[in-house]
Amino acid sequence: MTDLIESRIKAIKEGKLPEGYKRTKAGIMPVDWDGTIQAKKLFKKHTDKKHDGDLEILAATQERGIVPRSQIGIDIQCSDEGVKGYKKVSKGDFVISLRSFQGGIEYSEYTGIISPAYTVLKPIKDISTGFYRNYFKTDTFIKRLNGAVYGIRDGKQIGYRDFGDMYVHCPPLAEQERIAEILIQCDRVIELKEQKLDELKQLKKEFLRKMFPTKGCDTPEIRFPRFTGAWEQRKLGEVIRLNGRIGFRGYTEKDIVSKDDGGVLTFSPTNIVDNKLTTNCKNTYITRFKYDESPEIKIHNGDILFVKTGSTLGKSALVTGLSEDATLNPQVVVMRTNNLNAEFLAAMLVTNTIISQVNSAKIGGAVPTLTETRIKDFDVAIPVSEAEKEQIGKFFGQLDRLITFHQRELEETKKYKKTLARLLLTGIVRVKE
Repeated sequence: MTDLIESRIKAIKEGKLPEGYKRTKAGIMPVDWDGTIQAKKLFKKHTDKKHDGDLEILAATQERGIVPRSQIGIDIQCSDEGVKGYKKVSKGDFVISLRSFQGGIEYSEYTGIISPAYTVLKPIKDISTGFYRNYFKTDTFIKRLNGAVYGIRDGKQIGYRDFGDMYVHCPPLAEQERIAEILIQCDRVIELKEQKLDELKQLKKEFLRKMFPTKGCDTPEIRFPRFTGAWEQRKLGEVIRLNGRIGFRGYTEKDIVSKDDGGVLTFSPTNIVDNKLTTNCKNTYITRFKYDESPEIKIHNGDILFVKTGSTLGKSALVTGLSEDATLNPQVVVMRTNNLNAEFLAAMLVTNTIISQVNSAKIGGAVPTLTETRIKDFDVAIPVSEAEKEQIGKFFGQLDRLITFHQRELEETKKYKKTLARLLLTGIVRVKE
């Protein structure tokens, strides 16, 4: 970032107006951008129900915009008569979705039909749809949109009038198109990184399937060289120690404090995402007294957390990189190995063999759970050779670290694109710079 751009950003943060910029009802923008444009001068409300009902049914999503309903696992049956009332959407249209606090103006790459509850928008002026597709996702626009829709949190829908009366940034068309091209390139880079990450995750699934014995077998499909012979059939409780929060040592609302007040991190199922431990979520902290009260569940690197209650039942994560005191909430138990490679155990816990036993052993309806006794009774297959356990664990540990690296790289790229988009779409950074 150049010194000029940094000084411009600094000036805006200090409430000053940089040279070459103006204040408008849409916000600060370059003097050569039109600051008098309202959304209704760019988009019109459009209703077209002239179709035979044979077009694909579409749905609005926050992440992907307007997509075929079949792609997001929604299977809502609708009568032929009901479908006739659906609105036609063409590629390049925008749609106002319902009760959204995170945006609500979605772009469609598809031609199809959508529920009559949605409002379809068509451009009425030469614009770059790529520019406005990104513009409507900026935090500043979303904040203004939510502010314009009084009572949105009480269930009011975003209406065309609310949207149409908003002032928007409107650069010259050529600049809109250039900005859109830059952001499209960013999206392509993100797509490639997502593809690479998906390939690595799929590769791990295949190796898990082939490097651990399936039910009824005592040898895996593939092995490292020099290792032969059957694996031992054991109970999980024979190779691990399992501890959870004891009922009478539970904590209540009064035991929950802030981190700044000396609270100790308490892991919950929310902290386990894709079988990785994360603190990038809403964390809970409890008093130091409650933490010290249960020393058996004080968490250390090398421990494995396992969800025994709730919708993510059976999810697990190997603890690595932990640099603060931590404990557990009642929904999670901690596993520690008895002379077993921790990375091997972490890999074994996400195999289909374990997952199927979790599904067959869970009890309860709305809140499924597993007893600690039942977890210990899981059937597992273990290599006889210590070297084989270690090598398998090391292999999956390295694969997990590679996946984590690509995951972080993807997240950083998305952050970069979001920041770049905000600066370009508001003119703080000019494409000619």
